[in-house]
Amino acid sequence: MIYSEGGRADRAFYIRRGVVRTSRVSATGRREVGDFYGPGSVYGLESGAARCFAAEAVTDCEFLIVFRHEIRFDPQLQQAIDAAMRLELARMQDHLSLLRRMSAREKVASFLTRLSGPHAVSPALPMGRQDVADFLGLTMETVSRVLSQFERDGVLRFAGPRQFEVHRPQVLAALAA
Repeated sequence: MIYSEGGRADRAFYIRRGVVRTSRVSATGRREVGDFYGPGSVYGLESGAARCFAAEAVTDCEFLIVFRHEIRFDPQLQQAIDAAMRLELARMQDHLSLLRRMSAREKVASFLTRLSGPHAVSPALPMGRQDVADFLGLTMETVSRVLSQFERDGVLRFAGPRQFEVHRPQVLAALAA
């Protein structure tokens, strides 16, 4: 646990190594995954004084801590935080679109495309299927079923529980579009 939901939002974090998951518990008691952040990402930016999400390390992590009061004294840091906030807004808008308009197959394809990037041949899946399901607004069974179907269709192959190889990136990209 890096910080908890409702805690003081007096700092942001820059990830050097590892993967971090943000999440919160909905009014109905269901866990909602906000996003996953990897190396080079900034997370923990809040508009108010309290945290809207909790943050947990999914893997071993190394990160820098930036205190909110330090930002206004450093123009370069302020520019970097502004850029991170714009990126975060774009990520949230994409995620909202994904949750509202896509089928389960399209959601999983979009997630895998984002995770694997344009050049990754055998990317790691550092989070578990329940994390993926909570991020996509699906059940773990649905995520597993879609992944199995992708493997049967030759779109990807799992080399291990959390390692996959994309064999037909054009199919994933078409589903994610």
